[in-house]
Amino acid sequence: VMISYLGRLNYTLLNRYNFTYSYRDDSSSVFPKNQRDGFHSGAFAWNAHLEPFLKSVDNLSNLKLRFSYGQTGNAGIPYYESQATLGDAFPVIGDNLTTGVATGNLANENIKWESTDQYDAGFEIGLFDDRLNLTADVYYKKTNDMLLRKPLPISTGFDYILTNAGNIENKGLELALRTVNIDKGFKWETELNFAVNRNKVLSLGE
Repeated sequence: VMISYLGRLNYTLLNRYNFTYSYRDDSSSVFPKNQRDGFHSGAFAWNAHLEPFLKSVDNLSNLKLRFSYGQTGNAGIPYYESQATLGDAFPVIGDNLTTGVATGNLANENIKWESTDQYDAGFEIGLFDDRLNLTADVYYKKTNDMLLRKPLPISTGFDYILTNAGNIENKGLELALRTVNIDKGFKWETELNFAVNRNKVLSLGE
């Protein structure tokens, strides 16, 4: 069961400066009762082409600069895996096979949300009444406290314990170019895209 509350605030100043802030409060039954988390995000966009000192620039139809930051959470684990569940056991006592009940997996009362922080910066530029448009974005994303099954020694009687361990980072660049080559009854547009991404495992815990 997931219970979430989401709030968002948008504000625009002089039709040029745009601000957005969001907050999300999440609670999931796959975690212990005390593990509730909140995630923030915010964004800023500047419509620079509307500034008085740029209105006189010939052939500039659009220029927007933007920056954003956001947090997200992951609760993608099976139900009850963070708790000590019971299962059937068949021990041999003497020469007899008996039936019993034993702990199926180890509990982890400290398990919590896996969280991801992402930063993005970019710009959009349009020229010649938007017949030529270029969009560029760079981003950095880091995931912390990944939800992983940590292997345990056989002597413990268990295969693993669910825990928060490890970090991963993603960073990259995205470019998009769109041109309107002909727009007189017959329309011909061209779109080119380029993207590069680097993924790196920073840590996997012990």
